[in-house]
Amino acid sequence: VSTQSTGVDETSGELLEWLVRPVRLANVRRITYNDADLALSGAQSTDSALDTAERDDLRLMHKLALVRRRYRVVERRALAIDVPKMQIVYDRATGSVLPVLEEPRSAAQQLVEEAMILAGEAAAREAERLDLPVIYRAHARPDEHEELYDLAQSANDSQNPADLFALVRRMGRATLTATPAEHSSVGLPAYARATSPLRRYTDLLLHYQLKQSLRGLMPIPRSTVESIVPHLENRSISAKVAERQAQTHLWSVYLRRVTSDMTAAIFPRRSVGRGVRKSCTVIGEGPPRVLQLFVNDSGNIVSAYFPGELPVGSQFTAELQSSFRPGSVRLRNIEGLIKP
Repeated sequence: VSTQSTGVDETSGELLEWLVRPVRLANVRRITYNDADLALSGAQSTDSALDTAERDDLRLMHKLALVRRRYRVVERRALAIDVPKMQIVYDRATGSVLPVLEEPRSAAQQLVEEAMILAGEAAAREAERLDLPVIYRAHARPDEHEELYDLAQSANDSQNPADLFALVRRMGRATLTATPAEHSSVGLPAYARATSPLRRYTDLLLHYQLKQSLRGLMPIPRSTVESIVPHLENRSISAKVAERQAQTHLWSVYLRRVTSDMTAAIFPRRSVGRGVRKSCTVIGEGPPRVLQLFVNDSGNIVSAYFPGELPVGSQFTAELQSSFRPGSVRLRNIEGLIKP
């Protein structure tokens, strides 16, 4: 396999040197995140998957990962936003759908994340040094970068979902390019994904080009690589749209099942046409003219019928009016609207 060895300044976190080479791996140890977190916590366990030397190595790697993150976020001003992630998943065995809230990243997960970003920087720097045509990820630094940076730090501290999602919308999305370019979101002058060649074509292409160079063979021409960038961009967008539509459908199925009880909590003596004023946040979109609302004071989630458009992250106070459809409400008299 193709591997990257890196040398990182243990004080600043800057990438100082790197070596890309093909090797045959031996004595590979497979451990779980739980095992790694246990070792990083310093807890003693008689059934630990790691010996003392391996635990010491893991702690050193975690220390360097924290230094690297500080380098990216503080020195390079990366727009790092810790957005809470919730997915709705389908259980094939039971036929049910359930929401799953992703837990905050553990120490071991943070280590892996930083190692993957470091590998991407090393691979991009090596491809740039060799003038190899590969596909980089770029995120141009916006004019209001410093404002967004300050807002990101504040939002990460408060963990207000509306603020976090509003920031993500303002940042825009990363793009693909065949020439090295800054990726302001990760805080690096050049970056290419390199850690998943079995499931991402861009990673596979990067590995292929590097191996061709190491073998003294001709890489895929630049003109060919440049010609496939638009196709990959379109496929990436299509995949994200499909994922979002699947999530929207599953959320709709889930909310139809559970919101009857939730609207009963909002309307204790429920009658059609009865309304109460509530502070709400838009957390998702469903079918046309249907929003998913988080009722701030009660913590309930309801489907709301609204003829206009309100983007995810919008906050407002409105009259929630019960309707004939179980588990749904209608919006009336919106006030204090704040859009992301």
